[in-house]
Amino acid sequence: MPLPPRLALSEAKAKRIKMAVGCSCELCGESRALPELEIHHVPMPGRPPTRRKLDLQSLILVVCPRCHHDLHVFSVPLADQRELIAYRPYRMKQAIRAVLGYRPKPYIPPDDFDPATVFETLDRSAWGFGV
Repeated sequence: MPLPPRLALSEAKAKRIKMAVGCSCELCGESRALPELEIHHVPMPGRPPTRRKLDLQSLILVVCPRCHHDLHVFSVPLADQRELIAYRPYRMKQAIRAVLGYRPKPYIPPDDFDPATVFETLDRSAWGFGV
């Protein structure tokens, strides 16, 4: 199932994503020419995807035509497809995110954060400090 039009990839972005994965299929590992590789969209269960708060790199796989066909014909479980994406090398994830223009939400610590209180509540024996 393709992504909705508002989330679709341009040809230039698709080409850069294929280059980010090393011009090879993420399933079988076979090296291919860029035009031969295809982008497989992994659907999200439950809710339709929106560009806000969504890491699009977690919804795509770069695959060869044979593997893309197999993904659809043999109905590979979504959990297995997501596992492939989850174990993608960190640098590859970062490269794909850069192509897609992903900007993580900035972290803002809570106002009432007190490190001393947090440290005191930890089980000190779990940290090897003894009791």
